[in-house]
Amino acid sequence: MKRICSFFALYGFLSVGVLAQEEAQTGINLGGFVLRPSVSGSLVYDDRLEYNEATDSATHDVYAETTAGGELSNQDAQVNVSVRANYGYRYYDDYVENNDDFYNAGGEIGSDAYALRWRLATDVAKMLGYTWNLENEAVNNSGSIISDEVNTQWTLNGNLDYTAQISEKTAFVPSYSVQHYYQEFEGSDTAEWQTHQVSLISTYGVSQNTIINIGGYYSMQVNDDEDGSIAVLGGGFDTRITDKTSASLRGGVGYADYDLSGSDTSGLIDLQMNWQATPKLALYVSGGNTYEPGYGGGEARMLYRVGYGASWLPTSRFSIGGSVLHNYEDGINGDDDSIYGSVQHFFTLQCGYDLTRRLNLALIVNYANDQEPVSRSTVSLRLLYMY
Repeated sequence: MKRICSFFALYGFLSVGVLAQEEAQTGINLGGFVLRPSVSGSLVYDDRLEYNEATDSATHDVYAETTAGGELSNQDAQVNVSVRANYGYRYYDDYVENNDDFYNAGGEIGSDAYALRWRLATDVAKMLGYTWNLENEAVNNSGSIISDEVNTQWTLNGNLDYTAQISEKTAFVPSYSVQHYYQEFEGSDTAEWQTHQVSLISTYGVSQNTIINIGGYYSMQVNDDEDGSIAVLGGGFDTRITDKTSASLRGGVGYADYDLSGSDTSGLIDLQMNWQATPKLALYVSGGNTYEPGYGGGEARMLYRVGYGASWLPTSRFSIGGSVLHNYEDGINGDDDSIYGSVQHFFTLQCGYDLTRRLNLALIVNYANDQEPVSRSTVSLRLLYMY
């Protein structure tokens, strides 16, 4: 424990030393690009490092993490380009055999400057457990597998859509998207699939604040276990209820047909709401359900996710944010013996204070009530410097 605390203290001392040399602007201008390097150090207590079935108890430990990386992106361009990379290492106090590195890297290129919009993005990440990015999982509902194991995830996403403006209020939007997903877990298990989707949406502007959408999509999913196809027909709306409140709702009927898992007809929904209650307080609610390929020998699954949270800025330097995510996966035939387990509940709370414009100190609390008999909590103190 002494060596971890000493390391964290040294890291804080070095970070403060860098502050003396900081300049007024954020980021480093490189022609039309901006480079934003960052470095962070964390001290974390984990009360469920490993679960022991024989004793029905969990081991706990304290560990330190160091991370360095950055992001490079262009500015004011018709084609947007960005790349990012981070590398870190985790040092345990007692269970040193679990020391390991982690990383993420990715890039994105695309344009929405014209009626024809396109985007291509890729990302690779090695994770030592939950990422705790709850808002991203709830809002994007990407179908990614949330795992407490050491795992490496690689994704490639591309999309192309065109807006054909028929009249001042009416437009048709055909689109195509593709995703390749690969995830390797600590053991020999892997999950891999490729999805192709085409859609046609008709939009009608009821008012300046509300747009109605009607249409559908057809999707083909391919993985090692089985192939499947999905057809969905439905509608929804995007609206700005007030100057502070916006909502987006999609709903419809979906039909899925898989080679081995069989077929299923279900209602599908996707809801997102944002409320800027005050200039300093914001809240969100998001969730829905979708068909996803199976993994680990399991059948194709229905994925349900609901998330909500808030962020508050009591002062210009102090911030508080919290997020909750409920995650549930089940075989599409509703079998009670599905390998995907029970409902998972995740909670994260973060209190941050800007020591300077570039240096942030944060206290972060995470809680997971997942498939293990014993829940998991972590408490961390993080110091982040971003140029």
